[in-house]
Amino acid sequence: MFYRKEALAITCTGLKSAQERQVEAFVYLMNDGHPAGLPTTRYMDICEVGYRDFGFGPEALLEATAYTREVMALERRNG
Repeated sequence: MFYRKEALAITCTGLKSAQERQVEAFVYLMNDGHPAGLPTTRYMDICEVGYRDFGFGPEALLEATAYTREVMALERRNG
């Protein structure tokens, strides 16, 4: 298994109310020992739709993709 799902308590601000509240979010974390890799285009498209549905732009996804490409390049260089 490459990833594990974990619950994380975060503070968020309501889009309409502007009030902060604690919510539980789920995150997927890569398990140690696996090489970095990019998700499929289909999965990224689904993530982008979800981001937009919740009022987020795609910048974080694009940054994560660029970071992953850098990690992959380092892994290739370092064997």
